[in-house]
Amino acid sequence: PQGALDYTVGSELVYKSGTKTYTYYKLASGVRVYRDDITGVSDSSAPGGNAVTGIQVASNDRYTDVVFDTGQQVSYSAKYTGSAFTIDFNYTNSVPATQAIDDNPMFDSMSASGTKVTLNLASSGRFMGYRAFYNDNGQLVFRFNNPQGGASGTTIVVDPGHGGTDVGALGFLPDYPEKVITREIAEKVADELESYGANVILLDTEPAEGKYVIQERLAYAKQMNAQIFLSIHCNTSPSNSSAVGTEVYYFNDYSQSLATRLSSAISSALNTTNRGAKFGRYYVTRDPQMVGVLCETGFLTNEREYNKLLSESYQQE
Repeated sequence: PQGALDYTVGSELVYKSGTKTYTYYKLASGVRVYRDDITGVSDSSAPGGNAVTGIQVASNDRYTDVVFDTGQQVSYSAKYTGSAFTIDFNYTNSVPATQAIDDNPMFDSMSASGTKVTLNLASSGRFMGYRAFYNDNGQLVFRFNNPQGGASGTTIVVDPGHGGTDVGALGFLPDYPEKVITREIAEKVADELESYGANVILLDTEPAEGKYVIQERLAYAKQMNAQIFLSIHCNTSPSNSSAVGTEVYYFNDYSQSLATRLSSAISSALNTTNRGAKFGRYYVTRDPQMVGVLCETGFLTNEREYNKLLSESYQQE
């Protein structure tokens, strides 16, 4: 997170894509960061020999905070396994001993060894993202979204793919490109989720001019403390007009379960092929703060499936 200490490895790396140029560094901890996101510090501030001396766990209806007292603001790696969440501190020699966790909606126990702290989930698979940050006291805070037990009370951002001057993929009718179809589906999805008691935020992707870029979509979802980000799109296969089916992309492991369920449900409603949950590096699915999925509902390049996606009854399904 912001303020973490690490070492750069090697020279500055430059990647060009079309007219855009991206410059970043690789860190000793194994991650890559954009050049503009790092600041040099003096040798006296360099990380090493750190000790994590204390852990506090507190929760309310919305979050569980796990707060670490650490001598240095070191970087870390985190891993979710389905039943546990492990934090491995870099440049660290010791962590506190294992301690009990009582009456917590997120975790039922904790174990610690070497440089790692493992938080065992109270219910396997019920993980909805987290945010990590260093607070004003120099403590490392992991803020986990508590599982709500269903749609009721869950904050869900519904993102109609494309919008504004970005019409997305074209179909067989010029007045009904991807952005029109995704908007109509998103509105129906939002209504349905609200009927189950969810706190739904339907993004307005039709600005007065220009387009609503993906960075702004995700930033707003984070600002609203969303627990789920649901991006709705339509697929294309210009070289294979017979391609049909639904597929849903995820990045973080804890988003895979939702991606799997959605792909099955959408393909069943459209009576089409379930192409399954697939790993993908889409910008809107990568943030660890929420469960994020991108749904490719069907193929606009297949005329039969395109006409289904235009049908209000199929959209409602």
